[in-house]
Amino acid sequence: MSTLDWRIAAHSEVISPLGAALALVRESVERIVPNPSHAEVLAVRAEAEAAVVAQGAATAGVEVDVTVDPQRNLVRAVATGSTELRTKDRSAKADSALMTAEVARSLGVSPADVAELARTGHHHVLGARIRGRGLSRWKPPRLSLRVIDDEGVLRLHSADAYLRVVTAGEAVAALSGAVGEHTSFGDGGSRAPAVRLLVGPKIADLSGVLDPDQLIALIRTEVGTRPKSEPVVAILETR
Repeated sequence: MSTLDWRIAAHSEVISPLGAALALVRESVERIVPNPSHAEVLAVRAEAEAAVVAQGAATAGVEVDVTVDPQRNLVRAVATGSTELRTKDRSAKADSALMTAEVARSLGVSPADVAELARTGHHHVLGARIRGRGLSRWKPPRLSLRVIDDEGVLRLHSADAYLRVVTAGEAVAALSGAVGEHTSFGDGGSRAPAVRLLVGPKIADLSGVLDPDQLIALIRTEVGTRPKSEPVVAILETR
């Protein structure tokens, strides 16, 4: 019988009270919209974002996950944010050597195999190229990565990713090409890649959007308010 890796969290006795005090604000908005336009998708997103801000979430840290289900004509936006208590700047920063060691452990590789692939003002992207087993060992090694914030919290993982680092000013043009390159086609039509963006303090999860045009519209919205020279990291996964 296999066992899972586990550890007892430091200061576990105070995690629950702190978690309650620093709880995220969350709001979900759903609309039935046949063949939704870009504007209608963005309107649902904006409504969810405004709802959590009205509940006390700090605007800069609000993250909105958008899902468009064409079979059910459903557009869903789930916004999460945190209060000022949670978003206050803390001086503690994660140690780079510890981050590398933790990523190596989670990937099952040596720390020497792990490299920092990208960095923004709030997140670090670390990963390694891993070759599969069995017949898949003949395929090119896949890029497995982890996204860690400045506090050392692992925020995102991908076992087979494509990484693009751009600026906010060039993001729409550059990522339009990347989305087209990794869009797959089948009997059900086109399926855009799953995209997550590291934009400022946020991780924008756009993986619920299958239509390439709607995806680009959301990317434009996410980067539109950022300084043009600010780095933006896109993590794409082909479906």
